[in-house]
Amino acid sequence: MIPLTERLRRTDSVAVSDSVTLGDQGNLAAALDAFKAMLAITERLAKADPDNAGWQSDLSLSHNKIGEVLRAQGNLPAALEGFRASLAITERLAKTDPSNVGWQSDLAVSHGSIGNVLRAQGNLPAALEGFRASLAIAEHLAKADPSNADWQYKLALSHRDIATVLAHQGAKSEATAAFEQARAITVRLIQQSPDSATLPKDLAWFEAQLAELRK
Repeated sequence: MIPLTERLRRTDSVAVSDSVTLGDQGNLAAALDAFKAMLAITERLAKADPDNAGWQSDLSLSHNKIGEVLRAQGNLPAALEGFRASLAITERLAKTDPSNVGWQSDLAVSHGSIGNVLRAQGNLPAALEGFRASLAIAEHLAKADPSNADWQYKLALSHRDIATVLAHQGAKSEATAAFEQARAITVRLIQQSPDSATLPKDLAWFEAQLAELRK
C-alpha cells in the first residue's frame, strides 16, 4: 500500500508542473479533481486524529497541490486560499518541532507560493513579505547544511523572487544586491555540478537582469 503522502506527490506528475501551460486545461481539471479527492480523504483522517502530525502534513500538502492547479488555471483568489490553508497547518507543525527540516522546507514553500500569487495579483508589498519569510527559512536551512546543493539552490531562488519584486518596485540597488546573491550562489553550484543543464540558464538569466538594472 503506497503511503498517502507518496500518492499525493506521484499525482503531481499527472498534470501539475512548471511546464504545464494554461492550454492544458483538460489535464489541469483532472489534476484538480484528483487533488480534491485526496483532500477529502486527508480532511477526514486529520479530523479523526488531530494529534497525528502525519495526517496534518498530508492535509497541508493536499491544500498546496490544489493551490498549484488553481494558480495554473489562473484562479488566483482560490489558489491563494489554498496556499494559505496549507501555510496555517504547516506553521502549526513547524512550531511543534522547529528541528523538523521537512516542515521547515514546506513552510518556506508555502510562503513562496503565497508570494507568487500576490505578485501575480499586483500586490507587491505583500508578495515581498511572503518572499522574505521564505528567504529567512531558506537561509537557515542552507546555513545548517552548506553542502546541501538543494538548499543552496532554493536559497538562490528566494533571492531571485525578492529581486524581481524589488525591480518592479523601482528599488534598483536592492534588486541588484539580491540578484548578485542569487548569481553568486549559482556560480558556486555550477562549480560543484558542471554538467548541470539548468544552472547555466539560471546564471545567464541573472546576468541579463543585472545588466538591465545597471543601464
